[in-house]
Amino acid sequence: MRTLRANGCESLQKLPDLSSLSSYQLEVDLPSCCELSRKGVKVADVSLLEGLPKMGSVEILLIGGEMPEWFLPCENGFLYFVVPQDLSDKFRGLVLCVVLGVEKGKVANDSCEIQISVNGQSVIWQRKHFYSSESDHLRLLYFPRSMLNVTSKCRNQFEICLSTSEGTFKKCGFRPICEQQEDDLRVVL
Repeated sequence: MRTLRANGCESLQKLPDLSSLSSYQLEVDLPSCCELSRKGVKVADVSLLEGLPKMGSVEILLIGGEMPEWFLPCENGFLYFVVPQDLSDKFRGLVLCVVLGVEKGKVANDSCEIQISVNGQSVIWQRKHFYSSESDHLRLLYFPRSMLNVTSKCRNQFEICLSTSEGTFKKCGFRPICEQQEDDLRVVL
C-alpha cells in the first residue's frame, strides 16, 4: 500500500497497523474522519515509531490537535540540533509533527512550508496544504536518511524552519530516528 486517502469519511473508527509496511513512500490522508477523532484515536496510537526506519518517506494527515508525547517540542517553528559523530552511522531519519490551529467557527485554507538544511546545505523544501480545515489538523512527516544527505562518520548539523501562510502552529515538534530507540534522544539541542 502506498496511499490511504479517506476524504469526506465519517465512519472510519480505527487506523490500520502501518508499522509492517515497507513502501518507499506512504501517504495517509484522513483530514475529515471525525469518528476517529471522537473515538480518541491519535497518532500516538499508531504503532509507527518502530516501523519508520524501514520505510521511505511517510506523510500522515489527521483531524485533531494532540502532538504525541514522543516528539521534542520546538518553539516558533525553528529548530537546530546536531547528530554527534558517534551516531551519524546509526541515524535513520527525522520525523516532524505540525499541528495547525484553526479558530473556532472559521474555515482555513492554509499551507505549511518546511525547509530542512543539513550541514548548511538545503536538502528539503516542501509546501503542505491544509484545505478547507474547520478544526485543528495534525501532519506528521518522516524523512529517511537518504533524503537528508547525512554524512557518515561526521557530526551533522540540522536546521529546520516551519512556517504557515495564514494560520498559526498550535504545536510543532521533531524526533530523530536512530537504529536503537534509546539513541534518538542523544542529539545535541
